[in-house]
Amino acid sequence: MNLKEIVKSNLCISCGACVYASQGKLHMKKNKRKGIYMPEDVVALSDQEEAKIRTVCPAQGFPIVAMANSIHVNAPFYDYRVGRYISYFAAKSNSSAVLQKASSGGIMTELAIYLLKNNLVQGIIATTFKYEGLEIVPHTKIYTDWQEILKAQGSKYMPVPALTILKDVQEFNGKLAFIGTPCQIASIRLLQNEEPIFKEKIKYTIGNFCGGFKDLKELSRLRSIAKMSNDVISEFQYRGDGQPGYMIFKTQSNKIWRYSYPDYGKLTGYMKYYRCRVCVDAMAELADVSCGDAWLPNFKSAGGNWSVVVVRNQSLAEILLKMNNEGVIEKAEITFEDLILSQKQNLNSKKERYVGRVNFLRKLGFKIPIYDAGWNFENKSSLCFEAKVYFSQILKLKLEEVGLYSVMNKYVRKLLNK
Repeated sequence: MNLKEIVKSNLCISCGACVYASQGKLHMKKNKRKGIYMPEDVVALSDQEEAKIRTVCPAQGFPIVAMANSIHVNAPFYDYRVGRYISYFAAKSNSSAVLQKASSGGIMTELAIYLLKNNLVQGIIATTFKYEGLEIVPHTKIYTDWQEILKAQGSKYMPVPALTILKDVQEFNGKLAFIGTPCQIASIRLLQNEEPIFKEKIKYTIGNFCGGFKDLKELSRLRSIAKMSNDVISEFQYRGDGQPGYMIFKTQSNKIWRYSYPDYGKLTGYMKYYRCRVCVDAMAELADVSCGDAWLPNFKSAGGNWSVVVVRNQSLAEILLKMNNEGVIEKAEITFEDLILSQKQNLNSKKERYVGRVNFLRKLGFKIPIYDAGWNFENKSSLCFEAKVYFSQILKLKLEEVGLYSVMNKYVRKLLNK
């Protein structure tokens, strides 16, 4: 599949790796109709450039289990829901400054700060927001000052072309840690196989558990609901200020709109982006360490702000232990059943229903990325069930597109509350 076909099939995930692979011939540009960042000037590519892009593009799928076996050679345990791992536990930062804007326990941020403070790496690749005119734009950069990392804190539930930074990575003088999504890290791993310099440059990868994102049209609609479409935004977050946290828009004139997570997702009829719905990676299986919310009753009742951490790299296992011993973080033991329960909804969607979903989508003519394994082969949700889920999502989307979703949603909720 060439890049043009990947884009046409809605498999492009906006990672931006193709920009580097094309040696700058491509540029990522916001596509308003699709609501993602997409490569432009696709037709200008040579066969050689297309071949290079195919080796690093995660959109068409990749041998996730074989790659994990090759990367995480010191991780003795495997489960199809988690990937290869050394250990797992719950944890939280002991810094109130880190916890303030953390999506959960602040572990990804705290680990990044610790690595930089102790010169274990010389830079952190992370994504923040820029405000360009009326636009909220994801911006990935290399942080060399640990005090600046807090600016990149928090979940980014949107397409992020993070890997457009690869040229800067190549030229960076020192070792780096990358913070990002499973698909971005998959692309980095594919690139490291092709160009060993990126193995040297990117020493660690820190991945977030991921259920996928909705496209940029959702963000635009939420701004409209907040009555801030024509305001210049000075501050934005998808989550933060506690767990589960709040979406916040703040304008230059100091207007503030605040709505709880995940409830703001119910304000629009937009569905999860297609490529995310056919992704099998829930826990960033190719990352050196992966973090997500500790959606467990005992941690929620204790006030929240706890993460679940899956460690796959021995060096980072030792660093995290040292951080705990030094009081930088607080760890709590959990069972494997707790780990699975903490991500039950996402694991059910990505791992248990995978076969049923892709079988249904194939019948509708959708292109499916190719993986070698990583899901429950025996559990096949029925085509009838998957059809019901899919067409209910399509109905919501169509209502949103004609401006009726909000009215219908309020009406249905009113009926249900009678």
